[in-house]
Amino acid sequence: MLITILAWGYNFVSLKLLYAEMTPPVVALVRYFALLVFLWGTCLALRVNMQVEKGDWPRILWSGALAMGIYMVLFLSGMALTNPAEGAILISTTPLWAYLFSLVRRMEPFSLAGIIGTLIAFTGVVCVVMGGGVDGHGTVLGNSIVFIAAIVWTAATFTMRPLLTKYEPLPLLTLSLPGAAPILLVYGLVPTLNYDFSKLSPSGWGNLVQISVLSGGVAFVCFYHGIQKIGPAKATRYQFFVPPLAALFSMWLLKKPILPLQWLGILLVLGGVALTSVAREAVARAPSTARK
Repeated sequence: MLITILAWGYNFVSLKLLYAEMTPPVVALVRYFALLVFLWGTCLALRVNMQVEKGDWPRILWSGALAMGIYMVLFLSGMALTNPAEGAILISTTPLWAYLFSLVRRMEPFSLAGIIGTLIAFTGVVCVVMGGGVDGHGTVLGNSIVFIAAIVWTAATFTMRPLLTKYEPLPLLTLSLPGAAPILLVYGLVPTLNYDFSKLSPSGWGNLVQISVLSGGVAFVCFYHGIQKIGPAKATRYQFFVPPLAALFSMWLLKKPILPLQWLGILLVLGGVALTSVAREAVARAPSTARK
């Protein structure tokens, strides 16, 4: 899990460094093909079973369109207009939207502590978004796009959820990638064909490998391995370390300090997400008679 949180924490800074040499559409398409090759190669090397039922293909491809297509376009476009730390905080609100989606669809029982945690974290999001916009901090537009990306990612996980009861995460993620191809080709094909890769610096190539293979491939494989070893609830908690790491990497490498209002937002988001997660786990452990 250490590899996962370090890779994901640095990913936000890596993107900002790469954007100095490459536009978001080019990053999106190159990352996609690199990830496609890496995941398929991993599945072949590990001899992973890639067989799925014919009737599941529409949902598999749609989940890929959401998670690796629409989400990725929003995330990469938004990150070009925001600060790495701010982007990491906004993406970390995903568990909150998952909780709200579950309540609306009656997949989880109501929890007052969960609602309070959601409101606390949402207040933190407002502080992060409104606290930027000057002196190199994220714009309201950029923060808003990343915020929407977090909601789209949540929708993608709910689309994928029924499939995870039948298939392993690694082959499922790999097989879903073709669903994103039309979206990313429209978004990035022309800019990529016009881009001169000979001008990309060694550090640029390094950051490209980081976001494509390390954060996009290795980190996810390690995360799924963590889920198998310690369970999804405990594994997900490690993601709370990602925003602080992104903030530290940003201050260290990009010399971008976090404003006081945004520090408050960071604490509120992390506290709210933690409270909601603990509340959900407590309700899940409670006897069914106690929920009635």
